[in-house]
Formats: sequence, C-alpha cells, structure tokens
Amino acid sequence: MMLPLLTNKQQEILTLLYRFRFLNRIQLQELLNHAYHNRINAWLRNLLENEYIKTYHTTGYSNNTLPRVYSLGIAGITWLKKQKGYSTNQLKNLYREDVRSYAFVKRCVFLADMYLDLLKQNIKDTTFSPFTKSDLSHQSFFIRFSNGCIPDLYIHKQQETIATEYLIELIDENVPRYKIRKKLRAYISLYFSNNWENAMKTPFPHILIICPTAELYRYIKAYIRSVLKEHDAKDLTFRLANSNDVSVQGVTAEIWEEVG
Repeated sequence: MMLPLLTNKQQEILTLLYRFRFLNRIQLQELLNHAYHNRINAWLRNLLENEYIKTYHTTGYSNNTLPRVYSLGIAGITWLKKQKGYSTNQLKNLYREDVRSYAFVKRCVFLADMYLDLLKQNIKDTTFSPFTKSDLSHQSFFIRFSNGCIPDLYIHKQQETIATEYLIELIDENVPRYKIRKKLRAYISLYFSNNWENAMKTPFPHILIICPTAELYRYIKAYIRSVLKEHDAKDLTFRLANSNDVSVQGVTAEIWEEVG
C-alpha cells in the first residue's frame, strides 16, 4: 500500500515520539511551537489512519490521570528506519509500545513535562538545553554512556559564560532496590573513569535523583552518603527531590537537597 507523503510537521511528530516514546497532544503542540490545536489534531488523525502512530489506551486503569497519549506505529517506525540518524537498537524497542506498562507511559509523560518546563525557563542570559535518553543513545552524542548509566535527562545550563551540567534520574516506585544501588554505583564509576571530562571538556555534572516516595527518598539518601564516604568522592554531587515537588514547582525550583 502506498502511504501518503508526510508534511514537515508530521515528520517532526514522528521524531518527537522517537525521542520521548509517549506524548500527549498538548505536549506535542508545545514541542512543535504551534498555535492551533485543530491543525495538530488533523495531523494526528492522518498519522493514526495510516498507522504512522498509535494511541495508548489508559481508560482501563482506575488511577488514570493521563490525557490521550501517542506513540510510534508500524509505518512510523518503518519511515524512521529509512532516515539517517536513528539508532537501530532504539527502533527495535519501539515495536511493542502498546504493551508498555501504565507506569512506564506516565514516566515518559512526566519526563516530557520536565523537558518543556526547562525550555520555559530560558531567558536572556540563562538557557537550558535538555537531552532525552534517546538523544544520549545516539552515536553522534559527545560521550558514550554504558547501558547501565544512561540518565533520563541530561541538562546543559549556560548562564552567561558559566556552564553547569546535570544528569537526572527518575526513580520508579516499584523498582527493586538492588537496581537503584547498581545505577548509583554506575554513576560513581563514570565519575572515577574521567570519561566525561575527557569527552566533554567540562567538570563532572551534578546528579539529580527524583524520588517517588518519602521511604525511597530516605533510603537513597542514606545509601548515597555511605557510598560517597566509602569512595571519598568529594567533588561528586548528588541532589534529591520528591517527584510531586518537581511536578508542582518545576525542576529549577529550590526543591533539591544536596547529599554528601
């Protein structure tokens, strides 16, 4: 079947879904910087009809708070495969988006909201440049992260002549604690490897950990303190915040507690 040609904005929608995995219409409209939601809806309907994208059904969840969300469909993945600059391994992961857990979808939407919040903080002398996990997996990115150490977001903040960088890790509520410990130790290994400094030519970034519950907050705080003491990593900075505070006040708010 011959598929219709895509407009530039529809191609951009496919790229955004590759980068963020799941997005709602409001997020897509903001990322496209487009004023008219009717036009966005028309593009989305056309993409849905031709299986470039698909919707994730959340109506069966009693705690559902998500508006309608979109992900890549079969035709969309096929189209991206024919373009340059997309990871083959990443594209393989996109075929089963319709069976992803509700928690995973909420996580993607939450991270997209954080990304948009950062863009809104850009002013004359201060700019935030965020990168998604898909961006960081790309071969052309400045540094190659190991599979166990790819952050959920990387942020480059430029304030006049001063650059500051952050790696953000969003902790899932039901993740086993050994996986949390493994991820934190992976960041410490990256710190001691000097790979970041050698590739980026900048100091090692601050690591921001977003915790979904007070219990996990306390656990991660205590574990970080013990590991930093064990390794004597004086220049390595971890900061913690509650996910609800991030959602309500924004990632740049004064909500972070430094752990050392």
